[in-house]
Amino acid sequence: MSKEIQNLVSGGYSNTPLHSTKRNALEACVDWFSATFHENIFLNGLCAMLHLSITDFECKELAKTNEYDWLYNYSGIITIMTRNDNSQKTKQALTHVDIKGQGCRFLENNWRDGMTWVDFFNNLKSSFSLHHITRLDIAIDDYKGFLNINTLHRKLRLKHFRSSAGIRSWRYIESGDIQNFQEIDGQTLYLGKGDVEFRFYDKKGQLITNQKINLDPTITFWNRYEIQLRQDRALAVMHMISQDRLEVGELVRSVMCEYLTFLVEHKTDKNKSRWAVCSWWSQFLNGVSGTKLTMQPLEKSVYRTQNWIEKQVSVSLAILDECLNDNGYYVKSLIADGQRRMTKQHRQMIDQFRVSENYRQTIKDQVRKESQKIRPKLGTIQSMEASERNWANFQQAQVNH
Repeated sequence: MSKEIQNLVSGGYSNTPLHSTKRNALEACVDWFSATFHENIFLNGLCAMLHLSITDFECKELAKTNEYDWLYNYSGIITIMTRNDNSQKTKQALTHVDIKGQGCRFLENNWRDGMTWVDFFNNLKSSFSLHHITRLDIAIDDYKGFLNINTLHRKLRLKHFRSSAGIRSWRYIESGDIQNFQEIDGQTLYLGKGDVEFRFYDKKGQLITNQKINLDPTITFWNRYEIQLRQDRALAVMHMISQDRLEVGELVRSVMCEYLTFLVEHKTDKNKSRWAVCSWWSQFLNGVSGTKLTMQPLEKSVYRTQNWIEKQVSVSLAILDECLNDNGYYVKSLIADGQRRMTKQHRQMIDQFRVSENYRQTIKDQVRKESQKIRPKLGTIQSMEASERNWANFQQAQVNH
């Protein structure tokens, strides 16, 4: 990586270069984004959105056994893989985008006019058809020392901890150099696994020891507290950010509040639900409420709604339509009223349906399958209606004659 690019990408958090001394005690950032989109969008808007051109990338044709055809690499911080439809129609065109932490900093340093991740995610959603999200990392950089990783580790070893989300696994890693004056020059604490994983680590030590970066002398402390999200959890957080429901830092703390609680041991009471929360943990969370990262599966939301309408409501609507005889205006007014009364959960269901082509195709297939069952009935009804219209036209013709 060139020195010029390194200066652009090594900043600790959103829109702030590494050499800047204007830092808050806590700063938030998006630190990784990987997603796959329908169609080959590399030259159809994606490069421009990444503030790059095709000449900025190293290009490599991949082996025929690979899932993708071409690999485009920009300094190891942004990689793109593409493939086109094949002649046998056994593969559909796809584009996979992988933006690492330094790639995120690169994007932020190229944004203008107050652009944020809210705008970036909305631009992606409106410009391209999302296939799925592989990974999304969000993080808080701590320059003051709100949390001590050794203390977090000790609390886990002593089991002074609870998780409403059922997190049980953790691991702790220390690193050092036997020839260095400092015995320990890096530490990382991992909690959870799978679709949601938390990492607490010494960012200053990582940059100085592993990446050999000379930090500003004013940075005396730098920890990073990171949440790595995959699949549906990543999609849920992408929706929250794009809808600007919570600032990224508040979102990080809100997710941690839901999943993690560090406790003060009670000497006589063994029930952890009655133990006090550590004051330093409460201070770090700063009064946020927990955010659950569950998105109701569409087959249990959109499809269930459709099924309920067809099985339970269709007869009632037919009765009202027959009785009121208003050419469907009553039903239209019901729909308009329902749109006004939609909650955030309903909007989230709609957004998920619109953004995920896989889910959408699943629902369409299910709807098509259901409609085939009732098509003969509809055909019979339409034939009866046509016969009635023909008879009415015949009678009118007789009168006119």
